[in-house]
Amino acid sequence: CACQKNGKIFIISLLGAGWPGHKSYKWHDTLNLLDYGNTNYKYQTFWREPELSYIPVQNGIIDDFGGSSSVYTGGSISVSESEKKRQILVSADDHLQYQVLFRENLIAPVRKGEQIGRLVYLLNGKKLFSYPILATQTIQKNTFTHCANLVFKNFFH
Repeated sequence: CACQKNGKIFIISLLGAGWPGHKSYKWHDTLNLLDYGNTNYKYQTFWREPELSYIPVQNGIIDDFGGSSSVYTGGSISVSESEKKRQILVSADDHLQYQVLFRENLIAPVRKGEQIGRLVYLLNGKKLFSYPILATQTIQKNTFTHCANLVFKNFFH
């Protein structure tokens, strides 16, 4: 049978129910399963906003600064509001979590809009949804030529 209750749709299939002499068992079993599903499963949004503002970039420069100092870029995720409000049916025993995975050793140059990682949502340790993380700004590579130009600019102009 199929039943809709409290915004949830339940589909029940009973095997071996209603054998001769026990035809009423299937209705009792069906009601028990519907009650169990309605009591133990709830819709929940899974979206959690991750912190993506300080992602280190090796050997990078921003506006003539870099080299020995740390250079960072931010990360952004392009997700619609309806996607952020998406709900999934979970039980109290289910475990929702997310992981922010960046490319190993993010090294300059990095272009604005370049994928630098992934945001992965997990349900009980299994991948549920995944979204790309994009760099929010361009980070140039710190080269010898750049350093030489910077020295000439600051000391001879």
